[in-house]
Amino acid sequence: MTSTFALPLFMTSVLAIPALGLGWDFAMGWADPVAGLIGAAVIMWRAAELICTSAMILLDYADPTLVDRIRDRADKNTTILDLHVWRLSPRGDPQPARPC
Repeated sequence: MTSTFALPLFMTSVLAIPALGLGWDFAMGWADPVAGLIGAAVIMWRAAELICTSAMILLDYADPTLVDRIRDRADKNTTILDLHVWRLSPRGDPQPARPC
Protein backbone atom coordinates (compact mmCIF):
# COMPACT_ATOMS: atom_id res chain seq x y z
CA MET A 1 0.00 0.00 0.00
CA THR A 2 1.36 3.40 -0.97
CA SER A 3 1.77 5.94 1.78
CA THR A 4 -0.71 8.78 1.47
CA PHE A 5 2.11 11.23 2.10
CA ALA A 6 4.30 9.76 -0.67
CA LEU A 7 1.58 10.01 -3.30
CA PRO A 8 1.64 13.84 -3.65
CA LEU A 9 5.43 13.74 -3.76
CA PHE A 10 5.30 11.13 -6.50
CA MET A 11 2.75 13.19 -8.44
CA THR A 12 4.95 16.28 -8.13
CA SER A 13 7.95 14.37 -9.50
CA VAL A 14 5.89 12.97 -12.35
CA LEU A 15 4.88 16.53 -13.28
CA ALA A 16 8.36 18.01 -12.86
CA ILE A 17 10.27 15.60 -15.10
CA PRO A 18 8.20 16.22 -18.29
CA ALA A 19 8.15 19.94 -17.50
CA LEU A 20 11.94 20.01 -17.36
CA GLY A 21 12.06 18.08 -20.63
CA LEU A 22 9.68 20.51 -22.32
CA GLY A 23 11.70 23.46 -21.10
CA TRP A 24 14.96 21.94 -22.30
CA ASP A 25 13.90 20.53 -25.69
CA PHE A 26 11.24 22.99 -26.84
CA ALA A 27 12.33 26.20 -25.06
CA MET A 28 9.14 26.19 -22.99
CA GLY A 29 10.61 27.81 -19.90
CA TRP A 30 7.17 28.35 -18.39
CA ALA A 31 6.42 24.59 -18.08
CA ASP A 32 8.70 23.98 -15.09
CA PRO A 33 7.30 26.83 -12.90
CA VAL A 34 3.74 25.79 -13.77
CA ALA A 35 4.51 22.19 -12.77
CA GLY A 36 6.03 23.54 -9.55
CA LEU A 37 2.87 25.53 -8.75
CA ILE A 38 0.66 22.52 -9.44
CA GLY A 39 2.90 20.36 -7.25
CA ALA A 40 2.79 22.94 -4.46
CA ALA A 41 -1.01 23.02 -4.65
CA VAL A 42 -1.19 19.22 -4.41
CA ILE A 43 1.11 19.17 -1.38
CA MET A 44 -0.81 22.01 0.31
CA TRP A 45 -4.10 20.14 -0.26
CA ARG A 46 -2.65 17.01 1.35
CA ALA A 47 -1.17 19.04 4.23
CA ALA A 48 -4.57 20.59 4.97
CA GLU A 49 -6.13 17.13 4.96
CA LEU A 50 -3.48 15.85 7.41
CA ILE A 51 -4.02 18.84 9.70
CA CYS A 52 -7.77 18.24 9.75
CA THR A 53 -7.39 14.53 10.44
CA SER A 54 -4.84 14.98 13.21
CA ALA A 55 -6.90 17.80 14.79
CA MET A 56 -9.92 15.49 15.00
CA ILE A 57 -7.82 12.83 16.72
CA LEU A 58 -6.12 15.25 19.12
CA LEU A 59 -9.40 16.94 20.07
CA ASP A 60 -11.21 13.61 20.70
CA TYR A 61 -13.79 14.21 17.99
CA ALA A 62 -16.51 11.56 18.00
CA ASP A 63 -19.47 11.10 15.71
CA PRO A 64 -22.41 12.85 17.45
CA THR A 65 -24.86 10.07 16.53
CA LEU A 66 -22.54 7.49 18.10
CA VAL A 67 -22.28 9.55 21.29
CA ASP A 68 -26.07 9.88 21.42
CA ARG A 69 -26.49 6.11 21.00
CA ILE A 70 -24.07 5.49 23.87
CA ARG A 71 -25.90 7.97 26.10
CA ASP A 72 -29.27 6.38 25.22
CA ARG A 73 -27.99 2.90 26.12
CA ALA A 74 -26.73 4.04 29.51
CA ASP A 75 -28.80 3.30 32.56
CA LYS A 76 -31.48 5.96 33.08
CA ASN A 77 -30.32 6.45 36.68
CA THR A 78 -26.79 7.21 35.50
CA THR A 79 -25.56 10.71 34.82
CA ILE A 80 -22.75 10.91 32.29
CA LEU A 81 -20.60 13.93 33.02
CA ASP A 82 -17.68 13.31 30.70
CA LEU A 83 -17.78 10.87 27.78
CA HIS A 84 -14.75 10.11 25.62
CA VAL A 85 -15.25 7.85 22.62
CA TRP A 86 -11.95 6.64 21.25
CA ARG A 87 -11.59 5.16 17.83
CA LEU A 88 -9.42 2.08 18.17
CA SER A 89 -9.09 1.21 14.51
CA PRO A 90 -9.17 3.55 11.54
CA ARG A 91 -10.93 0.89 9.47
CA GLY A 92 -13.26 -0.53 12.10
CA ASP A 93 -16.19 1.84 11.73
CA PRO A 94 -17.42 3.91 8.82
CA GLN A 95 -15.92 7.37 8.75
CA PRO A 96 -17.85 9.91 10.84
CA ALA A 97 -19.06 13.13 9.33
CA ARG A 98 -15.97 15.32 9.22
CA PRO A 99 -16.28 18.76 10.82
CA CYS A 100 -13.59 20.34 8.62
